[in-house]
Amino acid sequence: MGLDGKVCIITGGGSGIGRSTALMMAGAGAKVVLVGRTASKVEQVQKEIESAGGTATASSLDVADRDAGLQLAKDVLAEFGQVDVLLNNAGHSSKHRMLMTTTPEELRSVIDSNLIGT
Repeated sequence: MGLDGKVCIITGGGSGIGRSTALMMAGAGAKVVLVGRTASKVEQVQKEIESAGGTATASSLDVADRDAGLQLAKDVLAEFGQVDVLLNNAGHSSKHRMLMTTTPEELRSVIDSNLIGT
C-alpha cells in the first residue's frame, strides 16, 4: 500500500488496532497524527514510529470534546496542509458491564466517545 506523503489521523492511536494501524501506515510512508486520551500512550507510539524513520505527531485529547477536535483539525492543516486519511478508531465500553447496571453517566460517556466523537 503506497501512502508516501499522505497525512493520516488515527484516533485511539495509542494502543490496539489504532497503534498497529499507525505503525503499518508509517511503514508505508504516511505522516501519522496519533490521537488519544492518554498522552503517554500516543507519545510512545510516536517514538516507535520516529525511531523506525517515520514521521508522527501525538496529540492528547478526548474525541468527545468537539472543540478539541476542531482545534486538532486546524493544527494538522496548519502543520501538514492536508488530511488524506481519517481513521475513527477511538472508542470504549462501560467497563464491560451489563446495560442494566450501567449508570446514565457511563452510558453517556460511551455514546459521546463512540458515536458523537467519531
